[in-house]
Amino acid sequence: MSGRGVRLVAIASACAALALLLGAGDVGAGQIDLTQGRALMRLGGERLVARFTREPGITNFPDPRCEAGGATSLRLRTDAYDSGAVALPCANWTRTGSRKYEYRDRDALVAGVERILWTRGVKLSIVVRGGLAAAITGPVSFFEIHLSSGPVPVPSRPTLEEDLYCARFASFRNNAAFSISSSGPGQPCILPTPTVTPTIAIPTATPTLTSTFTPTITPGGPTLTPTATVTRTLTPTLRPPTSHVIQLGAGSRVRLGAFVTLPAFPLTGEFTLDFASPGANGVTAVSVPAAGVQFDPILNPIVGINAVCVQAVSDGSGLVDCDGGSSGINQVVSQDHRTQDVDPGCASGTIDPQAGHGGSCNGAPQSAFSGVFAPGDMRLTMTVQVVTLTTAQFGPDMLPCTSDDQPGTPPSPVVIPMQTGTITATVIDLNNNAGINTSLQGAGSPFPCAGIDSGSFTGAKLVGGFVALHANPLIGDLATVLELVAQ
Repeated sequence: MSGRGVRLVAIASACAALALLLGAGDVGAGQIDLTQGRALMRLGGERLVARFTREPGITNFPDPRCEAGGATSLRLRTDAYDSGAVALPCANWTRTGSRKYEYRDRDALVAGVERILWTRGVKLSIVVRGGLAAAITGPVSFFEIHLSSGPVPVPSRPTLEEDLYCARFASFRNNAAFSISSSGPGQPCILPTPTVTPTIAIPTATPTLTSTFTPTITPGGPTLTPTATVTRTLTPTLRPPTSHVIQLGAGSRVRLGAFVTLPAFPLTGEFTLDFASPGANGVTAVSVPAAGVQFDPILNPIVGINAVCVQAVSDGSGLVDCDGGSSGINQVVSQDHRTQDVDPGCASGTIDPQAGHGGSCNGAPQSAFSGVFAPGDMRLTMTVQVVTLTTAQFGPDMLPCTSDDQPGTPPSPVVIPMQTGTITATVIDLNNNAGINTSLQGAGSPFPCAGIDSGSFTGAKLVGGFVALHANPLIGDLATVLELVAQ
């Protein structure tokens, strides 16, 4: 253990529990369970909130601003899902008092982590919006959250080498597809032991040489002559994680819903899917590395816009259910431009900043899930930014969607839910017009799980959607649906 008080945290994989790992300073090496204070965990609407209070174990958590080691990392683990250790940018941590540190990322660009607040000896809270939280589906038998301050753990080495602070939930108030909650003190963590990576067993024939003896009659009496025979024994082999580049095929497009009817714009390019080893019940974790998402510019979609760029800004994550049966394959996303009819005081919304909108109240984005996964259905989230450009904004290289673009207003990243079920994107009271709505719907198709080995996913289709108020000065509010068809 270094004198700087670096604390490693372990993180694991599955789909049914919550545990909180904390590094601590000036404590002997070993596991310290956070079981003495009050704890609460709630997952719903792709948002995870976890809070620990009055917990002695949080007292000595070291300075998270990378002054005592490597970056802080967060990891979510269930029996069917393991996010792995996600390093959080050091620059997002600030010291807000003599006893308090805060991690803040309003756009939740890194794996959906929006806020972590640690008050020495008093409270720890974690908020994840989309990203890692969106990849978890219930019901679960345990649910873990690991937070470390120091070097990021190596995934292939699940044993710990430094102090471990953790807590675990295994009893739940709610335990449904996308509604999981628990409260009370945490339980002692059950750390994973090093094992062979669990994967689907694929029988292979292994020749085994055996010897039998055949009696041979000779003048001096019978003798035994060894005769070699081959017995073929089926030995299971394990499928390792795999990665496949998905080329966009015919039918891939972007659709926009606004106050005028807009054409569908063809989308070309590719994206990468990284498949982990299979987990319980045929569920396999899937990630989408941002560096592997390459969508070509959409040129001259409407008058006044010469290019639209769809760019991934952080890694996506999710799951594919090869057996089927998981809940929540269909999703409705919506936002109300003016909520005065249901929220006259704007208690749950924000005042509209747009000139001429009379300070109406913009509602918060909403999400609702339904339906059951069929075999091969996939659900994940991607964080992208959608940039609209005129020719004058292409930058010195005069090419759209490159690093020297000069958009008039830098776009805000958007978390897009993607699935092989259906997506519905709706704007209510479009452009601040009471009673005027716009809605788009897309339907996907499953990914054949045999393709995880072969790399062939032809015809599989992911659909995703989001809504944005004041999305464009020419159009106003937009409902957007993306349809990604594997070639």
